[in-house]
Amino acid sequence: MKRLGALSTLWALALLSACDSYPRDIEGTHDRIVETGHLRIGYGPMPANERVLADRFATRLAAATGARLAPPQEGTGEALFAALEKDDLDLVVTEVASDSPWRTDVAVIEPLARRTLGKRELGLSPVARNGENRWVMVLEAQVRAMRGPA
Repeated sequence: MKRLGALSTLWALALLSACDSYPRDIEGTHDRIVETGHLRIGYGPMPANERVLADRFATRLAAATGARLAPPQEGTGEALFAALEKDDLDLVVTEVASDSPWRTDVAVIEPLARRTLGKRELGLSPVARNGENRWVMVLEAQVRAMRGPA
């Protein structure tokens, strides 16, 4: 019985050490940001009050990662999502419609703010590349921190 307990302990330790780097980023976004100390953000068009939120979010995110913010790249959603896909940006903050077809191509994080434009609901959301799971978790944590207790 003692031997079985020792084997179970060894298996548990092996499994825990294998899980050390989970969740993973397919392209290594989070690790690259931490290692280089640079955070590249793109801003889509947004109202001035939402820009204040986006800037505050970016500042919090830079502090959380220990990175310096590069001057934000500004553009349309399409151009910014293409830059994100090419790894020219680490993150896009822009308004995304609840029915946007981009939702299947990128990871849209819970919005920092919402507004209605006509019949559409728009959310000012951080957007990352799909598969960057560790990075997405950092983004989600910062959105929750900005919102405060539920």
